[in-house]
Amino acid sequence: MPARAKGRCAGRGATSSRLTVLVAALVVPVASMSCGGTEPSAMTDGPASAAASTVAPTALETGEQTPAPINWEIGEAPGDVRDVVSTGAFIVAVGVAAIDESGDTAGIWTSIDGAAWEPAQVAQPSGTVAAVAIGRDRLVAVGTVFQGTSRPAAWTSVDGRIWQALPASAFVGAQEREPGALADVAAGVGGFVAVGSEVGAGGHRAAAWHSTDGLSWTRSPSDLGGDSAGAVVPRDTGYVASGWSPGDDGDARAMFWSSPDGQTWTAAPDDSDLHGVASDPAIAATQQHLVAVGYPAHQWAVTDPLVWTSQDGVTWQRDTASALTMELPDTPDPGSGPPSVASLAVGGLIGTDDGFAAAGAGIVLTPGSGASVVRRVVWSSQDGAAWSLVADLPDPQAGSGADGALVGPLVAHQGRLLVFGKPTGAGPAPLWEADLRGLLHPAS
Repeated sequence: MPARAKGRCAGRGATSSRLTVLVAALVVPVASMSCGGTEPSAMTDGPASAAASTVAPTALETGEQTPAPINWEIGEAPGDVRDVVSTGAFIVAVGVAAIDESGDTAGIWTSIDGAAWEPAQVAQPSGTVAAVAIGRDRLVAVGTVFQGTSRPAAWTSVDGRIWQALPASAFVGAQEREPGALADVAAGVGGFVAVGSEVGAGGHRAAAWHSTDGLSWTRSPSDLGGDSAGAVVPRDTGYVASGWSPGDDGDARAMFWSSPDGQTWTAAPDDSDLHGVASDPAIAATQQHLVAVGYPAHQWAVTDPLVWTSQDGVTWQRDTASALTMELPDTPDPGSGPPSVASLAVGGLIGTDDGFAAAGAGIVLTPGSGASVVRRVVWSSQDGAAWSLVADLPDPQAGSGADGALVGPLVAHQGRLLVFGKPTGAGPAPLWEADLRGLLHPAS
C-alpha cells in the first residue's frame, strides 16, 4: 500500500511564506494512490462541464540525460487546492473556495478524470480545509476555522460529494489547553490520525488525535514535544508524523514521531541533522522509504531545500547529494553568464508504487537582461535521497491570468500525475496532467 503524502514541503504555514517570497521577487501579470481500505462508491453523475486542455510536449536536458518529450494536458484547478487524494474511481480535492471580508470558505471538489470538477456540498463551510484522507468506509477532511483564534474543523463524507461538519467539541486539548489548527490527517491500520497543535500557557504545542471511525476523536496521551505537527502518513507498521520545535536559543529543529496504533507516539532521537530548520517538514512514504522535505532557517530566499530520508521513521539522515535542486543549462551567450536560481519552493510531494514525485517552482534570473521568470518543474526519486529533474511544466495559456502561477499539491490517479497550480488572484489556477510512469521512469 503506497502511503499518502502531503503536498507542501515547508509545513502548513511556512509553504505559503516561501511562495510569497517567490511572488514578491517577480514582476509578472504568477496524493497519491488510494490510501488503502475499501474505496468509497464512485459518483454516478458525471461533472457538468469539461475544461479545455492543451497538449504541450516538453523536453528538459538534465546533465547527460535527455528524457523523451512528455505530453502535458493543461486544464483548470477548481480553486485554491491544499490537498488531494484519489479513491481509484475519482479524485477528491480540498482547500479554499473563496476568501472575502468574512473569512475563508471551505472548498471540496470531486472529479472522475481531473478535467471537469464538481463542487461538493459542505455543511458549515466557514473555514479552510487543509487535508483529506480515505478510510475503509468514509473520507475525513480537517482544517481550521478562525473564531478569535484558530480552532480545529473537520468534515466527513461517505461518497465525497456530501460532507457533514463535526461539532467543535469533537477535538479537545490537554488539561488547560485548547485545540488549535488541524494540519493533516491520515487513514491507516489503526484508523484515522489528525495532527496539529494546541494552545495554552507557554504558547503552541504539537498534538495528535485518533479515531477508529472518523467521527469520535480522542487526543493522544503522548506528550509529543515541539511547537507543531504538520504532516502525518500511514505505513503498514503504523504512522509517522513530522513537526517542528523552536529549540533553545533559536536553534529550531525538525521533529519526527512514530506510532504503531495512532495513539501512542515516540519521538525520533535528537540529531544534528535535524537542526537549523525553518518549520514543519512535509513527509511522504513508499513501502520501503520515507522522505521529508523542509527549508533551512535564517534564509530569506532558499535555493536548496533540505531533504531527509528514513526507512523506519525513527532514524533520519539529511541527504545532500542529488537532492531537490534546479540545475540550469548554460546560456547560449557565454559573455552574459549562466542563468541562476534566486529562490525555490517545493509545492508538492507524494509517494507511489513506482517511487516519489515532487514538483516546485523557482525564480530564474537571466544575467544582462535583469529579467526573472517562474520555472516550474517535476522531480522523481526511487529512494527519496537521489532526485532527478525530469520535466518542465509548460506555461499556462497566455492571457489566462495564471502566467506566473506557482505549484501546489500532486496526486496520482489512474496512471496519471496531476499537478495543481496555486491561484494568484487573477484567473483560475492551472492544472497539469501527464502519464505517471513516463515521469517516474523517463528512460523506459
